[in-house]
Amino acid sequence: MAQLKSTQEQAAFQAEKFISFTNSVNHTLIRADFDVNGVLLYANTKFLRKLGYAGNREVEGKHISMFINEKDRDWFNGIWKTLSQGGAHFEGYMKHITKQGQDFWTMTTYTCVRDENDEVEKILFLAIDTTKQKKQSLDFEGQIEAINRLSLKAEFSPDGKYLSSNALFKNTLKYSQT
Repeated sequence: MAQLKSTQEQAAFQAEKFISFTNSVNHTLIRADFDVNGVLLYANTKFLRKLGYAGNREVEGKHISMFINEKDRDWFNGIWKTLSQGGAHFEGYMKHITKQGQDFWTMTTYTCVRDENDEVEKILFLAIDTTKQKKQSLDFEGQIEAINRLSLKAEFSPDGKYLSSNALFKNTLKYSQT
């Protein structure tokens, strides 16, 4: 009886640790669970809030494609096929689409969760919102592109040898490399 009681106490302790860990993940990361067919099983509050949904009723049972921009679906379908067959996890920047049709950028991990038979039970999605940084990066890229378009630009090696230039430099100075 003492050993049974000890085993039960240990199991209760492990369950508390697991619940604490799960709560920490849910308070820190955007999280969702999908079945291997791409159907949403669970979404945490961060997922719902960041993607503009009021509650799980709006998303549970829906296909993952509703969160992926149409232009990105072919690319994403390849990733999903690999995951659903138990292949390598995906880790990288990804653009999702909110309920309102806005781009939502994340640093994402999609990974397989396996059952006791080593079969894929579900796909776990964990992410951090990087939308603000991505918008800033795109803005900077646009500014650099505008500067390059509107300014004379040429590159030379330290010894004065011509390396490259933009079209404005070439057209303004009527420069042609010979």
